[in-house]
Order: sequence, then structure tokens, then C-alpha cells
Amino acid sequence: MKIAAECWVSIACTMALEDGTIVERHGRDDTFDFIVGARQVPHGLEAALMGHVDGAQISVSIPATEAFGPYDQRLVRE
Repeated sequence: MKIAAECWVSIACTMALEDGTIVERHGRDDTFDFIVGARQVPHGLEAALMGHVDGAQISVSIPATEAFGPYDQRLVRE
């Protein structure tokens, strides 16, 4: 089945910063689950997964502005 709008998706993934720092990791026993189109994940991730089939292995790089929107110093928390 191809990934499309309203699909339930479970992915094993590693999320890292550009410098390689691991931010989050999900394995086969601890998948990252979401519904495509429900605004639960950055649009760039959904767009990269669209059309892929169950079991596909892909690598995705999402720019920060696509993942979180434009930088706004007022929203930065220390």
C-alpha cells in the first residue's frame, strides 16, 4: 500500500541536526506513528513519504524552515 492522505504511518527513524547530533531515535519496537495530513509532523516529512510503500527505506533531509517555520527569536526558549 502506498502512503497517502489519511494513512496511519509507523516509521523507524533517527532524527538528527545538521552537525550529526541525534535528537530523537525510534526503532522497530518503538516506532514513530502518525496520520498523514493530521498536522502531527512537519509537512516536509509527510511530503517525502508520500507515494512510498510499506517497508521502503529512504533518507530525508528537511530544512529547519520547512520543519518548524521561519526563525523567530521571540519563540526561543532557554
